[in-house]
Amino acid sequence: MQAVRDGVVVVSVGDDKDARTALGLDARTGKVVWRQKRELSFPATGQGDVVQGEIPYMDRNGPLYALNASKGGLTRFPGELRAPKLSRPTPVTTGGGILCLQGGVEHGGLLVTALAGYRIRDGKRLWLHRTAHSEETASGTVVGDLVLYSTSTAVVALRRTDGRERWRMTSDEKALLVGPLRSGAFADGRVISSGSERRCLDTATGKVLWRFGRDRVPYPDGQPFYGSPVVSGDTLYVVGIGKGYFDPGEASTDLLALRVSDGRLLWSYNTHSTVKLGPQPYLHNGVLYVDTGTIGQPLFAVDLRTHRPPWTLRSGAEDDGRLPQNLSDGRTALVSEGRRLFVSYGTEVLALPVR
Repeated sequence: MQAVRDGVVVVSVGDDKDARTALGLDARTGKVVWRQKRELSFPATGQGDVVQGEIPYMDRNGPLYALNASKGGLTRFPGELRAPKLSRPTPVTTGGGILCLQGGVEHGGLLVTALAGYRIRDGKRLWLHRTAHSEETASGTVVGDLVLYSTSTAVVALRRTDGRERWRMTSDEKALLVGPLRSGAFADGRVISSGSERRCLDTATGKVLWRFGRDRVPYPDGQPFYGSPVVSGDTLYVVGIGKGYFDPGEASTDLLALRVSDGRLLWSYNTHSTVKLGPQPYLHNGVLYVDTGTIGQPLFAVDLRTHRPPWTLRSGAEDDGRLPQNLSDGRTALVSEGRRLFVSYGTEVLALPVR
């Protein structure tokens, strides 16, 4: 499931994430209102994002299209919106009127990864930034005049207008920064990186302001904070894998509330289970909804006043330990419109009332 727009829920369907198509469901009745036959990858800029009023999708061979949610029509973006040469582009982020793609370029006889910035208005390439040969971009975000992207070893800030590097925060710790940064919550000039711990960075300088959670994981190479947080006021909410609730040697899943200003843990709620991916929670009217990435118990809610769940959505489907198709890339399956919350798991989409 990708977005809700103009009363239509847009859903990706198919077994291959690089060869899927899309459906449009009536948000009131759940009936299929259109079906797109062209094979597409996941939306180029992330779940729920829109560019110029449309949802960006990538053709499996590279071109970028705008998908009209209400009618399902595709319009190819103007200009050459492909990553430079040799490899299929990977979308990184969008914002400030530009779209960033990662691809491969030839440099000194070698194929190296690179980031390219395109102007959405006309598809013109504004800049090209070559990364280290071994780096693979996880995702990014646009904050003011900066494009921030994360790799397995660093968080890098580029100037949005010309792609020049402004700062780089590196680490030798394994799997420290592999988590999504594109949808990482930021507030007051701060961005939160993911991985084996949470790091709060100053967006202007890259300075680490605080860190949290390295000691919470019961195994050295784990990634307890792969998903993205959500921020409300001075509180950051994130799903993380911690030490076992019943057995300290096992992993469990916690919903954590941290203070944005200093990273202090305010409270936590143990789910008594293991959320598969630790996706970004969804906050609505004082209730935090968490997509578990499992089929048997796809969603639970936590009241922020009591720090306890008012309810948990359970399914009669058998959980075989595999991720639902729509969750295989770590994208949350929750989208909302008005007083309805749409939940996707397995091959089903549910519409739930929220107050």
